[in-house]
Amino acid sequence: MPSISNTQAAAFDPIYSAQYGDLYSSSSAGKQVYLSNVPGLSPGWYTLLPAKYATLPGGIRIVENTGASNIIPGQSATLMDGSYIVSGYYGTAGTGDQESELRSFTVQTQSVFDKYSNIALTSANLKFAALAAHNGQVVPQLPIDAGRLVLAPSDTLTIDTTLTTTPGKGGRGAEVDISGSTFDIVSRLLRMYRRARSY
Repeated sequence: MPSISNTQAAAFDPIYSAQYGDLYSSSSAGKQVYLSNVPGLSPGWYTLLPAKYATLPGGIRIVENTGASNIIPGQSATLMDGSYIVSGYYGTAGTGDQESELRSFTVQTQSVFDKYSNIALTSANLKFAALAAHNGQVVPQLPIDAGRLVLAPSDTLTIDTTLTTTPGKGGRGAEVDISGSTFDIVSRLLRMYRRARSY
């Protein structure tokens, strides 16, 4: 993600990062690569993130060509699919440390990487509503709907608040469930009257 590569350390997600090996372990958060000769990308240091981040808008996929040899500084080439082969170095964000070994990397922009991705973006609101209609089922709660609040006190509960329950455009209203053996539902005026009687 070039837009956040000027930060001192890489973002670390324990769920995503646990799925990867050395590069994406917690000890490697902040690992950077120096790239140049990539059209549309300014020469400089870029912080590496887990591969899934390459699917985000503006993301770029970078893969080291581990079998490459005789790498020349400033070397670059363009493959038939639009990928770029460039030389670069590894470093660590915020330390000024960098490796002396020159390496070869394949760099894919979002448009090139999308050709190899099986991820299809769709609207959950449309997808699940259509699926329920097709199966003759009740439409489940959708992201566009307002939320659901469940209150199940074990002893007593006093509620004196206002709930914001506006759904998204076209969404359904909120659900509030309160369970208990005895309820005392009063209005503001009745509370004021009871308070006055207690003096």
